[in-house]
Amino acid sequence: MKRRLFSVILILCLLLSLQITASAEAKPADLRHSVARVVVIQYINGREFPSIGMGTCFFVGENGKNPQFAITNHHVISLFTELGGGKQIEVDYNDWIKLMESHGYDTNSVRQVWNSLANNANKAYINININIFFSQDSYSEAYLVEADAVNDFAILRLAEPTSLRGALPIALPNQDMVGQDCFSVGYPAIADTSALVERWGEKDATINKGNVSRLGTESGSGRPMIQTDAVFHSGNSGGPLVLDANGAAIGITTELRTGGSTAVYYAVGMDIVKPALDRNNIKYTLTTYPVETPKPTPAPTAKPTPAPTAKPTPAPTVEPTPAPAPAPGLPVWAYALIAAVVVAVIALLLRGRKKPNAAPMPATAPAPKPAPAQKSAPRSDDYGYRIQGVSGALEGKRFSVPSGNPVTIGRNPQECGIVLPPDTAGVSSKHCSVWIDKGTVYVMDLSSSHGTFLAPGKRLAANQAVKLQEGDIVWLGSEAQSFVLAKKRVN
Repeated sequence: MKRRLFSVILILCLLLSLQITASAEAKPADLRHSVARVVVIQYINGREFPSIGMGTCFFVGENGKNPQFAITNHHVISLFTELGGGKQIEVDYNDWIKLMESHGYDTNSVRQVWNSLANNANKAYINININIFFSQDSYSEAYLVEADAVNDFAILRLAEPTSLRGALPIALPNQDMVGQDCFSVGYPAIADTSALVERWGEKDATINKGNVSRLGTESGSGRPMIQTDAVFHSGNSGGPLVLDANGAAIGITTELRTGGSTAVYYAVGMDIVKPALDRNNIKYTLTTYPVETPKPTPAPTAKPTPAPTAKPTPAPTVEPTPAPAPAPGLPVWAYALIAAVVVAVIALLLRGRKKPNAAPMPATAPAPKPAPAQKSAPRSDDYGYRIQGVSGALEGKRFSVPSGNPVTIGRNPQECGIVLPPDTAGVSSKHCSVWIDKGTVYVMDLSSSHGTFLAPGKRLAANQAVKLQEGDIVWLGSEAQSFVLAKKRVN
């Protein structure tokens, strides 16, 4: 008995002294290994006009597997979509000049290019390729999966997974990240003019450190933006903004805005890109902050549902790079394991002691069955109005409409009485509210990003109460998320 007890205690001491590594801080080698140079190349009558679009991309996918998909900015590859999307098209000289001018090209320079490649003709055949360069001498053609001009992102696909780069995990921005260290990673164009011989290789990616300054929503577009002081320049566009604490991409470096001698840098949040990855069944590794371990995600269905709360397991299906806990100490599963060992020690101690025969316990009387619930009398303030889901996350669900105090509808469970999943596209954290006043039902848009509508498409003014009639259908952002005002039927 003593020997067995000693062995168990020894194991317990080893567990308590074990240093469990939960660090997944961003490492320069990992950051550089995830990015590549994107170059859009135009062919006029089969002759190359190189570098009409240039930026950075970063790869996403499952940890430990060669990635096939990359993310960049839409504006990096926008000429590809405007000039045929990879198909050969016939273009008029004047139209081409105007298009190139709108993208910032010098008029005289592009005229000279046209005259040289199109032999002064009024029309020419044009086609465009997107290439991802792993070095200045090694590249693969990429194909457009999805592009979003408003939110300024694009998803690219290689014909086959590549072993030349690795995937970054992604994380959705939240207020806990504000003030945390971050990195911008990419290939600024100004670096290409340096005296260094090699360009666009893995070790040539530029890394700049800064902080997450704040999170916000851009006026007009409604896209979530991350403000940072991590410096980036032209050519960095499309590269990742990586949180140092967990090594995950939280945004796509998009633009810098200057005022006098100061500059502010912005990235598009990954929460705007994740639904597109889900729509296209692209696998990725999702982590959160604060976090103990990243959560690998399976290929989502076309209509994704919010992921269930992850149960602690010894190892996930796809082994993600561990991320740091917000404070020093052991992970939760380690404490659970230690607690289990402690329970085992106590059990062994109790089993080692002989107990006197105890008198049999009297049989326990069965618990009385609860009386059937009495139907409560209808409340005097219940007018019988119900919100009944028509489409989207609310489909098939019913909620009573209160009298007096409004019920708020949105994605924030702390502030909303009717809560939609956190990744519901087009729905704000506090989208709209519904209430009854003296028997009349009202709805009010709460300055939502994508608007509240009365079917078949009348947008409501923000913060103005609008009467609802039984049978009116309300859209949250679009008809994909909608409910109807119904009335409880009395038998």
